Amino acid sequence: MPTPRARKDPFSQKVIGVKISRAVKGVQDESGSVESALVLIPLLILFLVTMQIGVAINFRNIDRTFAQSEASERAISGQFISDDRVMEVNPFGTFNTLGILVTRKISSIPILIPFIGSFINRGHRSEVTGIAVIETLS
Repeated sequence: MPTPRARKDPFSQKVIGVKISRAVKGVQDESGSVESALVLIPLLILFLVTMQIGVAINFRNIDRTFAQSEASERAISGQFISDDRVMEVNPFGTFNTLGILVTRKISSIPILIPFIGSFINRGHRSEVTGIAVIETLS
């Protein structure tokens, strides 16, 4: 029994050749490169600015948590540092004297965009406060 031979179809070879030549021609053509650069550069800047805002908010929240924790710890232990402010409060008709401890924490924020510092007047830092109540019996 003779084996069937694949027929050579000139039409299918021509279609494949045309598709390959179009693909090669499309790869060699650079007509859209300027437009894509004009879109990608502002898009990258927008992405980095958005990321910078997210990083700044996240670092501020973490610093606020640490400042509040330090204020509570110092109010309980009674060990204050020179930057702490203590305000005395004497409520009416009580035997306790209350004090309010205010701590301040300043830390730097990492920068994703180098030239953004010239737009911010305070620089690349986060300044937060922590507040705690000091209870002392009189």
